[in-house]
Amino acid sequence: MDAIMNKTSQYHQAKYTRVQANVRREFHLTQSLRKISEFRAHLSSVQPGCSLSPAARASPSGALARRERAEKFQTFVEAQCGSAGTQNFFIGLYAAMKLQTLPPNIGGTGKGRIEWEIDDAVFMESGGNQFMLDAIDTMKGVLGFDERPLNYRPLPCRAFHQPSLFSSTNVLSSSRDGGEDPSLSEAISKPARAAPPGRSRASSDPFLDPTRSSPSMNAALSMPPPTPEESATDLDSLGPSTPLDERGPEIPPLASLSDQYAASTYSMDAEIFLNEQQLRIWTFPPYITNPELHKLMAMFPSSITSQTVPRFKPLAKTKQRKGKRKGTDVDLEGEGNPMQMGLAIDPIGVDMGLVKERGEIRKGTGRMWIGDLMRLPGWRGTFWDTIRDWFRHLFR
Repeated sequence: MDAIMNKTSQYHQAKYTRVQANVRREFHLTQSLRKISEFRAHLSSVQPGCSLSPAARASPSGALARRERAEKFQTFVEAQCGSAGTQNFFIGLYAAMKLQTLPPNIGGTGKGRIEWEIDDAVFMESGGNQFMLDAIDTMKGVLGFDERPLNYRPLPCRAFHQPSLFSSTNVLSSSRDGGEDPSLSEAISKPARAAPPGRSRASSDPFLDPTRSSPSMNAALSMPPPTPEESATDLDSLGPSTPLDERGPEIPPLASLSDQYAASTYSMDAEIFLNEQQLRIWTFPPYITNPELHKLMAMFPSSITSQTVPRFKPLAKTKQRKGKRKGTDVDLEGEGNPMQMGLAIDPIGVDMGLVKERGEIRKGTGRMWIGDLMRLPGWRGTFWDTIRDWFRHLFR
């Protein structure tokens, strides 16, 4: 490309530099939109816990499921945690697990479930395409996180203009593809009407009948017209009238005004879409217990575990948590609707009163808060696990 541009004139260089910049810009826009489409497609194809075996999925809190989660999570950490771009993601994941094991009186979540808000770009840009696929499989397919988008927008698409039915291009293409017009073929195939016999005239007569011309003239008229290849060969044999280096490359015909407007509108929509944050809330799974979380956190390297994890505001014992729900559905028309009860519930399903009461944490990437969903019974583990956690919090 640089060699061709150096041979062209200054007049053509300015034009083709703009064309080259537009092509490069369109390429990067297309690649970015393609990656987002691949991310959304893979995310929608993975269901919570689907990466485990069918026997483990039947009992998510059983011993088989815990063993499979530990093996797959360790493989993911060993493969992806060493990259510099993925450090913030793993720091945030470790902080979410750590806070999930702490009781509420020392700044933990207790029986509540953490909601972690992450930008989709963290998955797509941190560690390449393989990290994106592995992170989705681990977060949603192995650990069982639930996810929901905050500001979902469909991908922008190009507006293709169908050419007119009677345009010259369609007429030409239809005559080539489907054959000639029947009426036209009839007129061509119909034999010419014979001329009436006339009297003999002298060869110098200006009113001589052309159909009775000389044999040499008839032979010249009966010769077929030259093909485009032959005429191009004849023109090339004569040589160009202008040197090739001075003529420059041929300029393609300009697109129509509607096509240019559609292309510019698509580019602007794509840039606006890519500049917006694609935020998504990941909700911690309800069936992972504190003892299992301690085993999963032990798989992180020391560069992650040495990070200081901030705490939520401690919850007073006298305060009652309002707006709690144990399911994922809200009855918008029933008596238990939080909006009808006067509670501060955000349209996206976040208890804003609880967020203001306990605060939010920013660690690693994104932000996290305590949601209004509950963990399943037995999240503390056995009685001895509870005693062990109590001593761990006492001496730490």
